[in-house]
Amino acid sequence: MSFYGLSLLWHVTGGQYVSYTETYDVLFIILAVYHYLTAKHKRDIFVAGLLAGAAVAFRLTGAFGALAIFISCLVKNRRYAPVFCAGAACSIIILMASCLIAGISLHDLLIYGLTDNFGSGSATDHTLLWKWHNFSAKFLLSGILLFYPFLLGYLFIKRKGDLFMLWLILAFLAVTLGHAS
Repeated sequence: MSFYGLSLLWHVTGGQYVSYTETYDVLFIILAVYHYLTAKHKRDIFVAGLLAGAAVAFRLTGAFGALAIFISCLVKNRRYAPVFCAGAACSIIILMASCLIAGISLHDLLIYGLTDNFGSGSATDHTLLWKWHNFSAKFLLSGILLFYPFLLGYLFIKRKGDLFMLWLILAFLAVTLGHAS
């Protein structure tokens, strides 16, 4: 990315919210989808799995994007599915090995990595009224509302499921489940 692109990103976000785990989750899932869609060999599918595994390592919601690619692998070419899973598993193994080298126990990684998502002070620790207000302010009353007609048009014109539609549905499910619990 050029310097102009980075400065534009910084300006658009107001200098805030550019380095959260969900930022990297989305980055790595987008890269994984790109590598999957442009794959010509099994090694490209393996790289897509590595990238999807990195997304899961940054944020558990990355598993939903990885699931979309996995299901697409099963539909497109069943021989790609184990290669994709091997790539994702390698990323998770690299994460666990890094933790062990750094002196972090795997028990702590798994327990605190999972329970921090549902405990006091987490994103799920809000009242239903707060969740509804947040949903309406950021989903219904935001600038993204301009893109809803195009999304609906895509869904009605396409009429057949594809990776993009599956990814969209699973990402929405991940966000909904994350904020509903």
